[in-house]
Amino acid sequence: MSHASSKSKQNTELHHIKQQIEVYTRKVAHEKTRLEEINEKIVQHELNAFDQKRQVGGGDDFNDNRVKKVETAKKLLIDRLNKKLIALNKQISQNVALRKTIDEMVTTEIRRKNCPIFSLFHSLSHIHFRPHS
Repeated sequence: MSHASSKSKQNTELHHIKQQIEVYTRKVAHEKTRLEEINEKIVQHELNAFDQKRQVGGGDDFNDNRVKKVETAKKLLIDRLNKKLIALNKQISQNVALRKTIDEMVTTEIRRKNCPIFSLFHSLSHIHFRPHS
């Protein structure tokens, strides 16, 4: 009988534990719904406070800060763009100068190579060739 009495005692304890689990589960569910209601009330109060500030004229702080941040970012981007444009213009002017130097070098080299040809042409230009008959 001791085995049967210990088994019934375990069943009683299990039943008691199950009841406690059910009680705590209901309490947790109740607290969750209560928390949701409180959060909804908080959101409503914040919206009401925001609307009241807007009506009074103080609700634009959020928008003012946002506009200031956008303006600051805009200025930074414009400054970056200007710096890049200055660097680009500097590179373009250097390229133009280099092209001019290259053109002068090429022209000088062509003249130097063609100088004997031009002098020969000039010396032969006085001679008139007669066609063979």
